[in-house]
Amino acid sequence: MSPDSVKKIIFFFLFLLSAFYMKAQILIPWLGSNGTYGFADENGKVVFRTKIDQPLRVFSKTDVAHPITLGGTTIHLIRNGTIVKFALYAGQVDWITPEGKSKILPNLAFVDFGLKMELVHLKSGVKKDYLHSRNITQPKWFKVYNEYSYLVNDSSCKFHYGAYRVHKDSEKVNFVDTSLHEIFQQDFAFGTIAGNGYFILANQKHKLGVGDMNGKIRLPLIWDQLEMSKKPGFFIVNQDKEAYGKNIKPRVGLVNDAGKLVIDTIHHSIYAFSDRYLLVSNQKKSGIMDYSGKWVLPQDFVSIAYYFDDYFRVEYSNLAQNIINSRGEKQFDKDYKHIVATGLGLHKRFQIECISKDNLSSLADTNFIFTYKDSLTRILSFVELKDRSKVHFYVNDGGVDYYYDDKKGVRDGKGKQIIPGKFNRIQKFNFAEKDYYLVMKDSLYGVYDTEGNILLATEYLQIMGNVQKPEWWAQKQTDKSFVRYSVPDGSLDNSSKTIPFLSQSSIYSIASKQKATHEIILPDGSIVHDSIINKYKKWPQLQISTGERFFCNDFTDPVMMLNSNLKTFIPEGFVIPRNRFYAPEISTGYITVYKMKRDGKEESCGVINHKRRMGVTCEKRSPLFSNVRKFDCGKRSRPKYKFSK
Repeated sequence: MSPDSVKKIIFFFLFLLSAFYMKAQILIPWLGSNGTYGFADENGKVVFRTKIDQPLRVFSKTDVAHPITLGGTTIHLIRNGTIVKFALYAGQVDWITPEGKSKILPNLAFVDFGLKMELVHLKSGVKKDYLHSRNITQPKWFKVYNEYSYLVNDSSCKFHYGAYRVHKDSEKVNFVDTSLHEIFQQDFAFGTIAGNGYFILANQKHKLGVGDMNGKIRLPLIWDQLEMSKKPGFFIVNQDKEAYGKNIKPRVGLVNDAGKLVIDTIHHSIYAFSDRYLLVSNQKKSGIMDYSGKWVLPQDFVSIAYYFDDYFRVEYSNLAQNIINSRGEKQFDKDYKHIVATGLGLHKRFQIECISKDNLSSLADTNFIFTYKDSLTRILSFVELKDRSKVHFYVNDGGVDYYYDDKKGVRDGKGKQIIPGKFNRIQKFNFAEKDYYLVMKDSLYGVYDTEGNILLATEYLQIMGNVQKPEWWAQKQTDKSFVRYSVPDGSLDNSSKTIPFLSQSSIYSIASKQKATHEIILPDGSIVHDSIINKYKKWPQLQISTGERFFCNDFTDPVMMLNSNLKTFIPEGFVIPRNRFYAPEISTGYITVYKMKRDGKEESCGVINHKRRMGVTCEKRSPLFSNVRKFDCGKRSRPKYKFSK
């Protein structure tokens, strides 16, 4: 099959997919004179009737089935009027495009019965039932693994390139198209979709071959192993990945979909670098071939790595490395001990780090122009920033030795120093929608921005951040408590010396001393271990008008409540019954509490505030008000409050 034929197949199925969507319509439920419901289109034309006498939901253009509970039993109503019983799930069938995007096929439905599954064509009414793939295990002898080969355990059905693999039993496999026609006249012991209109198939003798969407066998089933290359219509044969590095007879080659042997089966391994180049290896020698079987680079290299376009990183027999193009021309004047691509694949750009024999490093761009040369800077890893215009790397900058991480810093893609190489640890973190660097030197912490400005000097034992303000809290060795700093400039804010304990999502520890335990600082200055209050973090958190928070567990009876210091403020002898708890009332700062009799009935009730303060009159109506004022609750659902000085 030629590449043009493959394109025609893909175009045909994309056209079919668009036709599905053009025909899909909204279905509106209506109630008939006999008391049962049916569905009509938006023009009022009846599409189908049911015998269901309870209200039903609208079918959107992409809805395929709706679960309905009748008499305690769940059934599934499919959009063509079919009712399915005893199914675990009934729903959509997805079309996965070559780009990996998912679309719904409204003319197909998938029904999961657990052991079996059923495909339903909603227009033609065709139904096909097969074993569900969760009950199948891929044979060990079938060693083809790709994005289409994995067996699905959940209730999903995905068509790739217009086809779906179906299992009739553990060793009987076929494929169906979107009309639910089986593509091949015969079944196979196993197989997988191979992309671009091809299938890799295996017979009962465990021999592999290739078929196409027309049901034609393109390669006879004679090969021990077979896998796709990166160019449609070409397949690598007899390659056993489990035998890599072992002393085996070379027999790997390349065939096309016409059955022609393009590269003879005389090699140890073939790996597809791209749709242009193939890495061909024999023992300890590697070279590059194209898909016509011609040598691009001879087998003169110990190893080859593909970088981009026509460029390869090669290693010579003396273990030196360089970058050459497809004509064999070197891109650097001298060879290096190691050449490493940093940031490869991220933002479609990367840098090339070149390490000399004396462990000095140089950094080049993809035009092979050096941004710095012969330094003790070693790139540790690429930093992915929110601002995609910036390219940053973690580096060990000017250390005692290239391989000794003693002076960590940050540089940009041009080699400019963003953070000096003098820290034991550096970590990028995102705070209030911006990126920052947390640095640590001798167990003390500081903060830099991505321009290299110092926001908090490296002199703090711990730094915490409140994302709601936003603000930072930091504690020096000489401080007894935390001090607040504004974001983003890091200027001092003397308005508070204590961290308010907020929810786990709004205040968190950016850093702590090495080997230190995870601790929470409460408003009263006390420090508790994180493990002690883990259960309280899961409780709902309420806030009053002053902005202060407290914790409320209304899943228990009586309701449990704690203030921000994790202490109860409900007076002894009083409780809040769950059936009396009214959450909106709490925002005022007042809470109704009850004294209960032994028989569980209410004796009296009163009002407190969350701080449990005494002696403030009711006329002020302040959240600081509180004394428990008793009165008879009687049978009223909500008490009338009586207050006195």
